[in-house]
Amino acid sequence: MQQSEPTGVSTSHATFGDLVTSRKATWGDRIAAVMLAIFAIPAILSAGALTVVALTGGFQSRPNAPSGTGFVVAFMWLLAAAFVVGAWNFIRRWRTTYEFFATGAVVRRGGETIIEMPYASVSRFRFLIVRQYVNGIYAGTSLDVRLTDDQRRCVRYQGKHKERAKGLGMTIFGKRFEGTDELDIVRILIAEQMLPAMSKRLAEVGSVEWCGKVQLSATGVTPVRGKYKRTEVPYAAIGGVMVKGGAYHAFRKGDERSFLDLAMGDENFWPGLLLFESLVSQYQPEAVQEDGAAAQAT
Repeated sequence: MQQSEPTGVSTSHATFGDLVTSRKATWGDRIAAVMLAIFAIPAILSAGALTVVALTGGFQSRPNAPSGTGFVVAFMWLLAAAFVVGAWNFIRRWRTTYEFFATGAVVRRGGETIIEMPYASVSRFRFLIVRQYVNGIYAGTSLDVRLTDDQRRCVRYQGKHKERAKGLGMTIFGKRFEGTDELDIVRILIAEQMLPAMSKRLAEVGSVEWCGKVQLSATGVTPVRGKYKRTEVPYAAIGGVMVKGGAYHAFRKGDERSFLDLAMGDENFWPGLLLFESLVSQYQPEAVQEDGAAAQAT
């Protein structure tokens, strides 16, 4: 399903600058809301009718009344509640608009502003892309963007990425995909705004954790597992980087296998990538320039 184009959104923000993109619920969300609401009505009526019969002793007056009547009534009410909660959740998503500006995100619901979050205040950032296949046939690319600040406020958008498969990319045997999404630009803008805080922490503490799998210091990177576990690999010793299968790999000079293997959908991967590349470039100006650009374009 294609994402609907939101109407009535601002093209600029007094604090956050120009609008990059805005998103609203997919048609799938709207259909789910309607279907769950439809299912909720008979479920509520059935649960209510069973409750009335049970309270008036209607079941006991019948010689062949089924046992476990209370369980059946409770189950019907739980089923009705599940339909209502599900419908309400999708209706909320239906009424919610996500606006991503140059330096911050705004979430509105029914015209009311719910959250305004500067990217610079974000402490945890996840940008997960998953290509989905049904019986070997490409069924679209899902996108999960999550921003959390120091106050534990969260902006989370889930929808479809705008890339399209080409040729054999429509099957599991091909990997040709074309098209970009404006949120790919937002991904870099967020990472750039988070970078100063990570750099400050590096200067104050001496190291920064990256995706929970490595430590970045001013002189090198220390993996928490693998061949170089707890051993710092100097930035000057890094022989190259590579992006493959949604993972980012770094190689030590002379090694055929990567010592660094990070999923690009991991939390804080993108600001960590900018910091890592910045540190490597201090020792090897050309080492990650080309491959780093490829990672940001993925």
